[in-house]
Amino acid sequence: MPLAIRERLGTTPLQATAGLSFLRETIRIMRTGGQSLVVEVERDLLDGKPLADLLRKCIILGTRSGSAELRDWASKELRGYDSDDELPTYRTVSAAIQMDAVTANTRITGQTLGENQLPDFVREEGIGNTVHLRSGIDQLASMASHGNVIALSLPGADLIAQYFDSRSGNPWQHIDRIYWSVSTTAIDGVLGLIRTVLTELIAELSASVSDTQMEPSTAQADNAVQVAVYGAKARVTLTNSLASGGSTSTIGGSTDGMDDEPSWWTFGRKVWTVVVGLFVVAGAIAAIIAVA
Repeated sequence: MPLAIRERLGTTPLQATAGLSFLRETIRIMRTGGQSLVVEVERDLLDGKPLADLLRKCIILGTRSGSAELRDWASKELRGYDSDDELPTYRTVSAAIQMDAVTANTRITGQTLGENQLPDFVREEGIGNTVHLRSGIDQLASMASHGNVIALSLPGADLIAQYFDSRSGNPWQHIDRIYWSVSTTAIDGVLGLIRTVLTELIAELSASVSDTQMEPSTAQADNAVQVAVYGAKARVTLTNSLASGGSTSTIGGSTDGMDDEPSWWTFGRKVWTVVVGLFVVAGAIAAIIAVA
């Protein structure tokens, strides 16, 4: 092992930990050319780069920082949200409910239904004039490019149509479809909001990352997602740049679950974890030096 690296690693567990942090940071800087990914995304935002490309970089940023929240948010914006996923409020728009039908020799197109005209079993499911846009951003962009309005089918539209037909008293009535008539301007507005949320998220990261950090910590990235995406209160994260380079303390925010265990047990367990960790690192460094 080169003498400079051996000296940098040191001999004590604390020095060894600092040495490993130094080596990891050096390798990362060499890989990225010294460019922070936060700064890169910030520059791309100002340059108006495609939203999909920015979100893909956020997936990488979430991986580097260890933030599952950032990675999952960016991935869901790209792929779309599943029905059981929590949907951010900015992906909700209002739209009229309309239907197309045939009655004897008459064709009816775009007849508006009031929310109170929907059957009880439909309204009980939360279906009304509010539309939850769960599609990925590429699909949203495609929707926004199709004319002035786009028709999105209601969940269970066929059953709703059968319900109306069976109770109409008109044997010649047949409802072809029931749908939300969504303004493409509203969809385009959602895309603009996603870009704004991303801008706020990156601004939050830029404000919290210190000059000595290449990438944000997990706590900083998670906090930025909660503030920008879900509107939570900002938490102040203090970064300790001593030997390990990664010690953080958080002020404010939620404390759910933090006091579930007695303080004496929590403190003792943390101390033991640190001691074991230092011995493991010391043993690994000693093995590396012996081999060299």
